[in-house]
Amino acid sequence: MGFVTILDEPWLIASFAEPQAMLSWSVARPGFVLSDTVAWLEVTGRDLCMATDPRSYLRDRLAERGVPGAVGMMTSRHVRCHHQAGARVGRIHARCLVTLDLSNGSHVAEPAATGSGPGTINILCWVSAPLTRAARIELVSIVAEARTAAVLEAGYHRPGQARPVTGTGTDCVVVACPRGAGEPFAGLHTQAGRAAGDCVYRASSEAVAVWQDHVGET
Repeated sequence: MGFVTILDEPWLIASFAEPQAMLSWSVARPGFVLSDTVAWLEVTGRDLCMATDPRSYLRDRLAERGVPGAVGMMTSRHVRCHHQAGARVGRIHARCLVTLDLSNGSHVAEPAATGSGPGTINILCWVSAPLTRAARIELVSIVAEARTAAVLEAGYHRPGQARPVTGTGTDCVVVACPRGAGEPFAGLHTQAGRAAGDCVYRASSEAVAVWQDHVGET
C-alpha cells in the first residue's frame, strides 16, 4: 500500500501510482512539493569529493535515471540494506522506508566527532490520509522523534563522544500523503501520528541493529 519499492543499485526508489503531497529537506526538490517518486542514490565519499555541488550532482543523476521530478536523497549505506515497516491505527495506514548509517553520528548537544564519514539516516514515511501543510510539518516531528527514540535506545557511542548518538549530521525525512482536503493535525494523539510513529520506530530500530551487527560496532 502507498508505494512500490524498487531496488536497482545504486538506486533505491519508492514509486507511487500518482503524485503525493510531500514535505522534506531533501537534497533534490525540498520543501512542499508534489511528486510520485522518492529516490535514494548510494554514493561514496569519493563521489561527493568529486562533486563541486552535491545538489547539481544529484539532480543530474536523477535526470539520467529518468526521474527528474523525484524527491532525492543520497546515502553511503548500501541501498540493498533498507528497512520497511507498516502500521494501521483506526482508519489510517502508514508505511515507511529507511536507510541508516551512523558513521556520521553525533549527539544533538555535542559537537560532531572527528573523522565523521558520509553516513546518514534517510526516511520516507507515507500516511494514507491527506494532511494540511501544518499537519505535514507536525508529522515530520513525529517521524524524527520515532527515529531518535530508536537510535537512542540502541545506545551507540561514537569514539570520543560521551553521549550516545541521537542522529547524524545529514539526516533527512520525507513525509508523504495523498492530495486533497487534509487532516489538520498529525501529532501523537492522532491516528496518522501514531501510525507513522509506530512504523518508523520499528523500521529504525531494526535498521540500527543491523547496521551495528554488519559494521561490527557496539
